[in-house]
Amino acid sequence: MSTIISAAIIIAVLILITWLFIVIHKNNQEKKAAGLRVQFNELAFKNNLVITDTEIMHNQLFGIDELYSKMLVVKTTGKNRYRHRIVFLDDVIACTLQKNTRAVYEKGNTEKITEVIVEQVSLLFEYTDKRKPFELVFYKNDTDYIFELPQLQTKAENWREHISKKIKKQLRNIA
Repeated sequence: MSTIISAAIIIAVLILITWLFIVIHKNNQEKKAAGLRVQFNELAFKNNLVITDTEIMHNQLFGIDELYSKMLVVKTTGKNRYRHRIVFLDDVIACTLQKNTRAVYEKGNTEKITEVIVEQVSLLFEYTDKRKPFELVFYKNDTDYIFELPQLQTKAENWREHISKKIKKQLRNIA
């Protein structure tokens, strides 16, 4: 009888500890997201941006200002440290979906591919002038989970379509 009670107490303690870690992790995630939103809103205000669509993913938040054709991207680089970039969509000629993959070969046979691993999914903004393209990363295999890949790839494709429509509209107005 005492063995069953001891086992039940141990299981209850393990469940409680696991639940506690999950709650703490979720709380930390919410704090990071809140800090990111505050920084994002401050930067949008300082730069007179009216953000209509936003997306938050892990350590970054970005949004588009349709009125002024700008995109604000804010990333966390550490505790209470942020880096931002404003992409002027008027200067962008193309927005393409980049999917970097790596082949895994059969052991001892460099000709037979056993698996293809997606290393990164991102949007690449190419400018009308010769500036270095800007890359907005949606998925990175060393920081994101593989089960998130389909969802993040779909988000990247939706944003590519949204931004490409904006770019094409601007190019038509110029022509």
